[in-house]
Amino acid sequence: MDTVAEDWTELGKDKNGHSIVYRRQFCYRMRWNVDMGQCLVAAAPFGGPVAITRNPNVLVQATKPSTKPMVGVYSSSGGLISQFAQQGSIIFGLDWSSEEYLITLFSDGSIFSQDIHGTLRGRDNLGVNTTVLAASFHSRGVAVLLADMQLIHVAYRMNESKVWGINVMASVGLSHKPLCLQVIPPKDEDTDISEVRVLISPDAKDSPQGTLFAVDFQRKVDLQTKLPHVHKIAVNPKGTQVATFCEGGYVNILSVDLRQYYAKFSTKSQEAPRQLLWCGNDVVACVWCPDQLNGPDSLVLIIAPCQEHTSIKSEGTIFVVPELDCMRLLMSSECGIFEKVPICTRDTFALDPDIPETDVTRLLDAYRDFTKQRAASVKSIRQLSGGKLENAVDGCIDVASQEWEPEQQQLLLKAAHYGKSFCKGYDTEKFVETCKALRVLNAVRAAEIGIPLTWHQYNYLSPQVLIDRLLNRRLHFMAYKISQYLDGPTNNHIKKILIHWAFEKVKAKLTDDEIVKCIQEKFKDCPGISYKDVAQRAYALRKNNLAIKLLEKEPKASSQVSLLISMQESEMALDKAIDSGDTDLVYLVMLRLKREVPDDQLIRTLSYKPVARDLFLSYCEHLDQKLLRKYFATEQLHHQTAFQAIRDYFTEGNDHNKRARHLREAQDAFSKRKDRGVERDLMIEQDKLITKQRAYAEKFKDPRFTTMQLSVAATLKHLFSIKELKEADKMKSDFGVSDKMFTWIKLRSLSKHGHWAELESWSSKLGRKSPIGFRPFFDTYMKFDKKSPAKIFVTKIEDYAERCEAMCSLEMFQEAIKVAEYERDIGILEAIRGKAPASYKATVDTAIARLGG
Repeated sequence: MDTVAEDWTELGKDKNGHSIVYRRQFCYRMRWNVDMGQCLVAAAPFGGPVAITRNPNVLVQATKPSTKPMVGVYSSSGGLISQFAQQGSIIFGLDWSSEEYLITLFSDGSIFSQDIHGTLRGRDNLGVNTTVLAASFHSRGVAVLLADMQLIHVAYRMNESKVWGINVMASVGLSHKPLCLQVIPPKDEDTDISEVRVLISPDAKDSPQGTLFAVDFQRKVDLQTKLPHVHKIAVNPKGTQVATFCEGGYVNILSVDLRQYYAKFSTKSQEAPRQLLWCGNDVVACVWCPDQLNGPDSLVLIIAPCQEHTSIKSEGTIFVVPELDCMRLLMSSECGIFEKVPICTRDTFALDPDIPETDVTRLLDAYRDFTKQRAASVKSIRQLSGGKLENAVDGCIDVASQEWEPEQQQLLLKAAHYGKSFCKGYDTEKFVETCKALRVLNAVRAAEIGIPLTWHQYNYLSPQVLIDRLLNRRLHFMAYKISQYLDGPTNNHIKKILIHWAFEKVKAKLTDDEIVKCIQEKFKDCPGISYKDVAQRAYALRKNNLAIKLLEKEPKASSQVSLLISMQESEMALDKAIDSGDTDLVYLVMLRLKREVPDDQLIRTLSYKPVARDLFLSYCEHLDQKLLRKYFATEQLHHQTAFQAIRDYFTEGNDHNKRARHLREAQDAFSKRKDRGVERDLMIEQDKLITKQRAYAEKFKDPRFTTMQLSVAATLKHLFSIKELKEADKMKSDFGVSDKMFTWIKLRSLSKHGHWAELESWSSKLGRKSPIGFRPFFDTYMKFDKKSPAKIFVTKIEDYAERCEAMCSLEMFQEAIKVAEYERDIGILEAIRGKAPASYKATVDTAIARLGG
């Protein structure tokens, strides 16, 4: 353990006077054979992939003819992840978005977004016939200065349909290419991108004295910094401080608004470094490459605000990647990190005599004595009383989390485990979670994976983001094992991993059946997982048969149907919808078919599917009568065609021509069926009726004949109401109205409209014969309280019982008694006695007595 602090470097003191120390941690021996001095290099943060392509400004001997630049994507251990030819022109710069999409900016203003394997996500062009002068990338976008001195900010929107958000910033107002350009991104990831500012250092021709301009989307401001000409600018991860490399070789550390100076350091180099960056938020690094130093080595100069400094030399080119809490060193032969030693680690392993022995150190000594079976172990534990032991256990866990070597992690965790066994009621959650996290970190830090995450970076990213990044690298098995280890076998992340794996599987050069079998084998232990997304990916790859076979395994009919529709497999989608029993799905497919195929084909398709056919007919009946009639005609359902025409006839309104056309359509349809002769004749009669009604409307100037949609009986009533008795008689003859019905209609219509003279004239012509008898005439007159004319009909009533009742209604009791006695009906006599006044009682009794009652 004494060797832990051997490579530590002190860079100043903290507020308590204790050393601030940094360490260089070896990570990997590189697996690549790359000369970074001849390449453009871009590395994603959080131990992300490294993109390398030939620097178009460096002349190199070509090994094979190529018209397109090649891009290689590597892990931090130098393992090749992918290699692809870039489709643009001359590459100006590369960088990575926060979602690990590779952003490529070309000299002509084109900009590409690609995933880690080179699949194009989006592309755009920032101008026509233009040239890029300068650019500054950040995790959420890039600021680009074009040859016409137009400053443009491009925001990345990788999770939206529109990949780019391109906005023109305020005018720069320069005439020459600036010395440098640096984006000041928003401090918070949730802050709107409009908060972006760009610092620009103008050329000496534009600003002889040297200054910095701050440009945003509204205006350009001269900051009047009084700095010599600035050649490099870097912003720390928190966005609170900036470092500048100025003319004369000075590095300045200032507040982000450039109003407060923290440090000034002379590098004694007149040439600006290749890179100026921050290591975490506290120290600044300058990187000079061999071609700048006229030697074989690169130099990394690390400067603290207190002007303490150290350096790292290495053979060949070094590319340094700024990280959240450290910096990653990429070299041709190895990869490492340079980081600030956490306080808990410094206090545990520090050689500084000013730092007293900590409780963590005592617990480590106790555990070391315990492993050697020394009694001093118990004595050391007893010294950690009053809560000190719990603090020591927590401290061991914290120090273990910051270590890279698994042996040191295990030693510290074993010490923590030993110590917590003496703590009553100690909450072991922190211990368990740290063990899990370290196991995950050690797995992804392995050279085969090549993601050198620190503990702080891991917690900042979250395990889910780490799993997503493993999926992007197609490391499905590792992602599956980590997810299963952290959350158990039934978590939703497992489903996401399996689906992503299936996305890649459908690309395999296997038969469709083999692919389906393989996917089904993996999916069987994950209930509820959907095949839809996988089938959709197969369809996107133009493997339609594979997509259909995958959909056969999909448990949700709605998912099957929606994708089959998008695949133009509407008939198959219809079958699936019918099998599901969901009428909404059936309607969805039918309406899609209705838009896509001719009506004849739609009708033929539905004719063999009873459920869909019935729903289709119901839809057409309410919303598409024309298509409904076409269906009946195509299927030779003539009686249905006729019935529909009849329905249309009654809903057509007052358009006589349309109504007549519907009747003729119904008549023609019924004529095609031998068993529908009666219905055909009825249509002929109805056509004859509306023709007659139209003639009446024109003759009598009365539109009610056509607007009221009258039947034969109603038409007769209307003729009687306007006293057209002769026309009514003629219509009776034309339409074969029976005498009885005609008499009833005429009697009720004439009486209703008060045509008593016509009624009396007509009734007198009837003599003693009426098709309905004369009781209705009597009742009609009595209804309107016309007793005197009613007496005429009393004697014409044939039924004596009704005649007696009518006589009683007119108080003709004596005549009624005579009729009843003549008919020898004692029952009627008794009824008369109940209605007649008392003066007729004796007469009735006498008549009854004569009849022997």
